[in-house]
Amino acid sequence: MANAIKAEIAIWTDQHQVPDSAYSQKTIKYTHRLGFNNEKYFSLFSMTWDKFAFRIVNIANKRY
Repeated sequence: MANAIKAEIAIWTDQHQVPDSAYSQKTIKYTHRLGFNNEKYFSLFSMTWDKFAFRIVNIANKRY
């Protein structure tokens, strides 16, 4: 499943011209995490992503 999600994220970043340096991703305990270093990408992602269910989490006070 993680490979399918990574493939869809790669397609999405190409379509929306998101640079590789603008995001990071990792899979921990069957949960794939996608992080952005700019708030505009959180908005873009939430408005345009329709492949898999997702949840936006504020990690400012949490260990990521």
